[in-house]
Amino acid sequence: MVTPPPPAQGRRGAHRPRPSALHHQQFRRQRPVKISCPHCADRAITRTSKRPAPVFYEVYAQCINPDCGWAGKLHIEFATTTAPSRKPNAAVRIPIEPASRRVLLEQLTAQHS
Repeated sequence: MVTPPPPAQGRRGAHRPRPSALHHQQFRRQRPVKISCPHCADRAITRTSKRPAPVFYEVYAQCINPDCGWAGKLHIEFATTTAPSRKPNAAVRIPIEPASRRVLLEQLTAQHS
């Protein structure tokens, strides 16, 4: 018979993950983006990718359907910001979405009132 491990020692609630750890777990559970072949609509897989700029990727993909055989390059760009980074990079400029901008401005004016 296997005995369970002893309870965690230390401060109260130490066994619970930090809120930031919970936040990252939510994103890990999400499925990756599915890329479909533009011709036969079967699944396409990525072969390689390049990142020529911090906000831009070039992805090389290939259809898995041997009867189709399509291969090509996709462009992926970070288009808008919906929530600002807590660790911003000064070299990165991604416009804030209008709805998010309004919410942020409301929060700032509420803090300074």
